Amino acid sequence: DRDVTGVQTCALPISLTLLRSVGWLSRGDLQVIDAAAGPILPTPAAQELGPHRFDYAVLIHAGDWHEGGVLAEARRFAAPPIAVSPKGRHAAPAARALVEVAPDDVVLSGVHPAETGRGTVVRVVNQSAERRDATLRLGFPAKEALVVDPLEREVEGAGARIACVDGRCTVPLGPWQIATVLFRT
Repeated sequence: DRDVTGVQTCALPISLTLLRSVGWLSRGDLQVIDAAAGPILPTPAAQELGPHRFDYAVLIHAGDWHEGGVLAEARRFAAPPIAVSPKGRHAAPAARALVEVAPDDVVLSGVHPAETGRGTVVRVVNQSAERRDATLRLGFPAKEALVVDPLEREVEGAGARIACVDGRCTVPLGPWQIATVLFRT
């Protein structure tokens, strides 16, 4: 198909289940199947009665999900950033994030004050099967960057200190690796 501008278009049907209200977990007396698909149990509270609100998005992209940047867009849609300023600790410049992360398949999963009060903890996840060098661009000053474990204890050995130049820090990540970095301010 082509629209009035000559651009090729394609109309594909999309089916989206927004709410599945059932009275039984499975049934053995349905004409469309020979046997029950699971335990025959009533689920009286599963009717989902009352008003509901749904947010959903459709992303049209070329290539597979990775090439189309679906992960980053899904993350932005499902978990928009929330700014919290505990006692004015950090204030990012206007129109700039507290922490920016690249490339797109490395996801920022957490930013919070260190439990010890000695800086800011940033957690990133490489959500790809390839090794990545994550670039973290800070919207706040940091004197030092250290790899820490989830309990904020310093990790010893090579790679425990992160090199930062002009507010940009590089964190090497293996496939599917999670890294927690403590930025001392």
